[in-house]
Amino acid sequence: MSWQKLPPEIIHQIVVGHCLRSDLPNLALVNKAFSKLIPVFLYRYAYFKIHGDLGNVDLFDRSITQSPELVRLT
Repeated sequence: MSWQKLPPEIIHQIVVGHCLRSDLPNLALVNKAFSKLIPVFLYRYAYFKIHGDLGNVDLFDRSITQSPELVRLT
């Protein structure tokens, strides 16, 4: 079975159970099925590590500003 034919529930289990958060952007490039589901994980469960630098927050803000459709995922 190809990745394209996997049900979203199976992809969800793969992502939640076997992927590091840092791997998700690359996983989104694997195929169309992943590219549609991965942003949900990246934006719905957004968290920021703040160590005196708000760079992550600025990048998140830029992403949401440039792609307003991502707001519905948060």
